Amino acid sequence: MEKKVIIEPTAFQQTAVNTKPAATKQKAETTFSIGQIMEREPSATRNAPAPVKASIRRKLLEIGYDEPHLYDALLIKYRNIMAERWGDTFTISANVSRTINVVARWFTSEAAIKPNLYVVGAVGTGKTTLARAIAGTIGTISAAQLQTLRISGSYIAATQLREYHADGRLDEFKYRDLMVLDDMGSEEMAIIKDYGNDINLFADIIFTRYDRALPTIITSNLSMPDLAARYGTTEAGRDRLADRLRETCYLLAMNEAFRTENAKVKIV
Repeated sequence: MEKKVIIEPTAFQQTAVNTKPAATKQKAETTFSIGQIMEREPSATRNAPAPVKASIRRKLLEIGYDEPHLYDALLIKYRNIMAERWGDTFTISANVSRTINVVARWFTSEAAIKPNLYVVGAVGTGKTTLARAIAGTIGTISAAQLQTLRISGSYIAATQLREYHADGRLDEFKYRDLMVLDDMGSEEMAIIKDYGNDINLFADIIFTRYDRALPTIITSNLSMPDLAARYGTTEAGRDRLADRLRETCYLLAMNEAFRTENAKVKIV
């Protein structure tokens, strides 16, 4: 039987307009609407070089993936992952569609120079599906292209970090053009011993990729301060990690839960 898929909205052009901030006290950590996310660059950062991010954008455009085409590709991948998971009927909400739109804009817009994207949301909002859709889409695009246009990428769930470190894959993966770190903060916390030194794997990845301006997409249900507090083993480490995240990340919130609503149509 053909799977029935409901996508709301279906049109790429259906983006959110700029909205005025609510008349409430603004938190230091602010999430942006799709119309605002690329417009709030600190002036000191706007002209900073981001060579690898710019290279990924150039390759995508050369291949033919501008913002609308990449949006379509990401949405199709997201839909296929959902169909595998939930069966015949599910809904992709307007919020998820707008989130995918921001991701496509981050990849392809010349104005989107920050090298990292931090996606935060509660359990069940679609962060892992989004992370898998991004990694799968970029991987598929790259696999079909000439070597000069390929984008090396990696997807790692937080629960896999220790395993990847133990077998040596993490050392190679953390230097790839694009890295997707999924559900940070969900794994059992542990400090790895390496030649007698304490190693925090997430912080090591962030500092390594920061030094090389390598783009990273992070998903988590923790705020940036909470993430820095979790992975900074010392006060100085927490401050340093928080500074790196604030400086390099666009903050994007996924606020709508769909998993519980769609569980009733899941085919076991």
